[in-house]
Amino acid sequence: MIPPQATYPDRPVGRVIVLEHGRLPTTDIYLRPRLDAPGMPPADYIDISRAGPGGMTLSTPPGTGLFVVVCRYVTGPWLSWLEGRCDQLAGLAYFSDDDLPAMLHDRNLPWSYRLKIRSLYGRHAGRLSALASELWVSGPTLAARYADAGPRLIPPLYIGDGGRRGRGLRYFYHGTAAHGAEIEWLRDVVAAVQDGSDRTAFEIVGDRQVRNLYRGIARVTVLHPMNWPNYLAHTEAAPQDIGLAPLLPGAVNEGRTHTRFYDITRTGAAGLYADRPPYAGFVRDGEDGLLLPEDKTAWAQAILALAEDEPRRRRMAEAARLRSPRRDAALAHLAGWAEAAPEAARKVGGAK
Repeated sequence: MIPPQATYPDRPVGRVIVLEHGRLPTTDIYLRPRLDAPGMPPADYIDISRAGPGGMTLSTPPGTGLFVVVCRYVTGPWLSWLEGRCDQLAGLAYFSDDDLPAMLHDRNLPWSYRLKIRSLYGRHAGRLSALASELWVSGPTLAARYADAGPRLIPPLYIGDGGRRGRGLRYFYHGTAAHGAEIEWLRDVVAAVQDGSDRTAFEIVGDRQVRNLYRGIARVTVLHPMNWPNYLAHTEAAPQDIGLAPLLPGAVNEGRTHTRFYDITRTGAAGLYADRPPYAGFVRDGEDGLLLPEDKTAWAQAILALAEDEPRRRRMAEAARLRSPRRDAALAHLAGWAEAAPEAARKVGGAK
């Protein structure tokens, strides 16, 4: 992950600009709830896949500066624009919720996915490092892995609420192409559950390969991959009963955070989670979710048991909902507030 090398004048933040490539779940889960909180500077969100920097002007109150957050990806034109306006900045943070350097070298990920990371992150890492005054990461594993860069920890927050529970029992796994191993691992679990019950329906997101993998299993719906706004609307409009969050060993998965806890909670479902970080140590087993070993039989049995225990499902789902924070003080420094947890947010120095 890029080491921040820049320093900027110590002045109040008059405005925040978030650069994102498309509307990203990363922005909605980690940044918007904090930046849009009362008392924070005004924030603008710019889709750099659609808008270039041409004609954009900076307008901040006198004596203040612009704080820029680069969320995961950036493009050459935006880097050039920022490089020409360093004297107007109060800071620039690079934020990622994944270990993108590890993903670049992970041959288990689709080549097209790795190519996107290379194009929008890898090729710009040097210029990003020269501009960045802060590195923000999403979880303690990434913070420890890149401790030499002095990262600020920005954990996920809960967003949205699921609709009312519909009839029938529905369970789901909504992994992206980056979770191909988990999608394949779950195939036998789902087959066992569907053979063991005639009232369960399973939902998963995937392409033709996923449809072929799950073909022949009764009552399985494979949704076409969606962009984040459509996915968010779908999960809020289509309540579920049980959500699955398996996680297989690997360097990339070790750097993930517990965002899927909030995805599952948003649908109104009770969650079943892999008994390893980031879920182990966060999910309170038996209270707001279940922690399960990497054993397909154990997962199938847990799903079938929970499918027959509606009161327990509802208790766990409600406990998860009540536990899900909507905001915190992780970005309070942008408003000039005192740090709520200074040990988790070291200030980065350097030279530009």
